[in-house]
Amino acid sequence: MEIPTLENQNQPYSYPEDMLIDIDDSPLVSVIVPIFNEEESLPILVSRLNQVAKGKWEILFIDDGSTDSTIQVLNELDNEKIHLIKHPENLGKGAAIRTGLEHARGEVVIIQDADLEYDPADIQRIITPILKGNYDVVFGSRFLNGQIEEMSASHLLGNRILSKTTSILFGKTVTDVMTGHKAFRRDIFYSEQIKCRGFEFEVELTHLLLKSNGTHFLEIPIYYKKRVNGKAKIAKSDGLRGFLMILKCVLNLNP
Repeated sequence: MEIPTLENQNQPYSYPEDMLIDIDDSPLVSVIVPIFNEEESLPILVSRLNQVAKGKWEILFIDDGSTDSTIQVLNELDNEKIHLIKHPENLGKGAAIRTGLEHARGEVVIIQDADLEYDPADIQRIITPILKGNYDVVFGSRFLNGQIEEMSASHLLGNRILSKTTSILFGKTVTDVMTGHKAFRRDIFYSEQIKCRGFEFEVELTHLLLKSNGTHFLEIPIYYKKRVNGKAKIAKSDGLRGFLMILKCVLNLNP
């Protein structure tokens, strides 16, 4: 299947037969979107989500203390599937996801970043294996699609090290532990188990999702494009914190 891209914004999506789900019988899907100063990307993001939100979906935007017009822009985008939850101050991506999980009503949850690095067109491909009952956790991997040229050398190296270490730790092949496209059954863990506030949360979440030997895990290739608007929010220090999080998991320490 050819992966849709953000450049073709007005083209409708078509999916192979094996990715089509009976809308009437499918469970509710919660899309959690953490946002912080994303006024430029929101109109496009919401438009893309509207195109792919087929069936029972709720879209939870967690504003993490934005200081620009993000809230105003989102309030002007009329959509009955959208729910806005606000943090009074910037608490970090991990905190935003935890808030989203506390409010999510869906049986299946997927995380979607707001900066358009990850294409919402891939959401249906990611959640389908879970909706069909074949897998518990599905990650969208940028590496399986061979798009690593969009990633900086430092982020590439850090992700490789973290992913390889995670694979060894959990006995499952993980190629992109820092991916922003993670989907999972909501009943695998409790939101209260998330302790990390920053981007090291990606490693902590992976630990919570994969620590059970019975977890059926899958990675699929996704479209990825380095953000062109705004400033990247992940720093080199987040890689170090991610590695320390792995050590805590190994030692069974409370993060």
